[in-house]
Amino acid sequence: MNNQKDVKRLVDRVIYAKDPKGADMNIERVEWPEGVGLYGLLRAYQTYGFSDCGAFLDGWIERHKREIYDERTINGTAPVMTILEKLGKHISPEDLGICTDRAEFLLRDAARLPNGALEHTVHDTVFKNQMWADTLVMACMLLAKLGVHTGDRRYTAEAQKQLVLHHKYLKDPDTGLFFHGYSEDTGDHLSAVRWGRANAWITLSTVEMLELLPPDFAGRQEVLESLQGQVAALASCQRADGMFGTVLDWEGSYNEASATAGIAYGICRGIKDGYIGRQYAGVAQRAQEAVRSRINAAGELEDVSWGTPILPSKEEYNAVAIRPMLYGQALAILMLCEMEG
Repeated sequence: MNNQKDVKRLVDRVIYAKDPKGADMNIERVEWPEGVGLYGLLRAYQTYGFSDCGAFLDGWIERHKREIYDERTINGTAPVMTILEKLGKHISPEDLGICTDRAEFLLRDAARLPNGALEHTVHDTVFKNQMWADTLVMACMLLAKLGVHTGDRRYTAEAQKQLVLHHKYLKDPDTGLFFHGYSEDTGDHLSAVRWGRANAWITLSTVEMLELLPPDFAGRQEVLESLQGQVAALASCQRADGMFGTVLDWEGSYNEASATAGIAYGICRGIKDGYIGRQYAGVAQRAQEAVRSRINAAGELEDVSWGTPILPSKEEYNAVAIRPMLYGQALAILMLCEMEG
């Protein structure tokens, strides 16, 4: 297997393609698909040192950093973690200010549920008193990273709090899987669908945040046990071809590659960290092989579902369009880079 070659194909499709404005693979915007896409490019650069990828990231930051101030939402936070991590210890006060400004927004001004969890806000819709699995990746990973970078314990404390709350309220105790969302207004999980990509968001964010947070924070053991239970449940849902369904526990749902890649990434990284047992290495390996087979000649990851809010039924999740997406590219890159080492 040549992971580097496949990663470069995925990267090149993002940075060299001339997609029209508004296209699903157009990274020249400031929103969550672009934020996740940038994070994948960052990992490719860190792993393989692609000079054109590094230059692209630096250029993107310069072109768009002022726009980030205007996109004060949970989803609009996703690009900020790439600014912080790409510039790293050499970050300028101005650019660090972009990161801390967003963190202060999350701490002080972002909408919350009565239970203290961040409400999942987007730029054009209010999901009142709803928490989504997506939030951990889109916003809370930044808080954990920024807490380490700055030493500001407020950011670390908020990251810990949000991780514990999302595991508490989104976990399905009957299956070990995670629901897509929870509503404080109705006191339930809305359609109660155990969506594939939501579970990928949980797995990868939990592993990355555990790496960054103190080893003795309150609730850590419960989160760790929740993660381990989720992975055991995911292993039982994996299909014979290595894929996971867009609805994990429904055989009638289609195979979904971004969820499969994100789950494989989280499991592989969690095994290396000691959070997940090595008996699940085969789950990640089978998923990797399935995802690799879905990278087409144009360097696009196929079988990726379009952006998905909480939908009323499993049938509506299964009706979501399939098309190449930036986050699909990124999750495949993360998976392949992690399995390189």
